[in-house]
This record gives sequence, C-alpha cells and structure tokens, in this order.
Amino acid sequence: MRDRGIHADTTRGINAVEPTVHIASKPHVVSVHQQSKTVWIAVGYYMRKRIEVKGRTQLDAVARWRKKSTRYRKN
Repeated sequence: MRDRGIHADTTRGINAVEPTVHIASKPHVVSVHQQSKTVWIAVGYYMRKRIEVKGRTQLDAVARWRKKSTRYRKN
C-alpha cells in the first residue's frame, strides 16, 4: 500500500496528522486534526500565507488544502 505521508499522533491522545503535500515539486507540511466526528481541519503555509480548510475526512481536508493552495498560486 502506498504511504500517503499520514501518520497518527497518539502520544497526545488526539487525532492529529502531519502529511507532506508536494506542490510544484516542493514539500509542504500540513497539520490535520479532527474537530468533531465528521469535521477535519487542515492548516498549513503556502507562499507565506496561512491556509486553513475543513473536510469530512483526513484525506478530504488534505485534498481541499492542496486545491486551495494551488488556486492561490495562480492568483
């Protein structure tokens, strides 16, 4: 199975992950944590701007973060 760079942080007893997202061949670390049962928040910096998005799953939040950051790059 392919490693998506998502690893749970069980040391603090919370559901948090820090996947690495590659945009334009540059790695960006995104912090993803669970706000409620069906709400995940992804936060990271891209081009010195803080980007925060919500998704229904961990992977959805990361995908939305990637999409929003690439949209920001074009503007």
